[in-house]
Amino acid sequence: MNGENQGLLFVKSLIGTKVQKQNSEINGWLDNRIVDAEYGSVSYEYVVRNDMLNLNGTLHGGIMATMIDDLMGLTVFSLGERAFFATLNLTLDYFAPISLGEKVIAKSKVIKHGHKVINIECHLINEDGKIALKSSSNMIRTSKKLSEEYFIKKT
Repeated sequence: MNGENQGLLFVKSLIGTKVQKQNSEINGWLDNRIVDAEYGSVSYEYVVRNDMLNLNGTLHGGIMATMIDDLMGLTVFSLGERAFFATLNLTLDYFAPISLGEKVIAKSKVIKHGHKVINIECHLINEDGKIALKSSSNMIRTSKKLSEEYFIKKT
């Protein structure tokens, strides 16, 4: 490993691409593009589609939560972790609606990287640059191992 964080190097190699996770149809359905990656922080871009809307015509809150949950997995990988971390809890604060066709940026930041639990904060940012959603989550280490083969690049 030469002292380098292979997980982060791999995540950085994904910038500008769409990624499908093995055994994760929801990830492919979300259709995100990775736009930035640093140690403990990853950003995705989504475009809101009609099939993501609630009855009010705005991005469904459950879809917003799924975007955040999906983002946290790759964020953990950017730390160099090779274990799968499962969502222990997820707290969401909704601040603004997001409309059809809007580009949304999802950005994560690791707050505490413990051996068993990782705390991550995330934001969904609308096209006006306003925070539409703020979240906080704890992720717990499992016995499942991950590797680069778990992630499949799409164009």
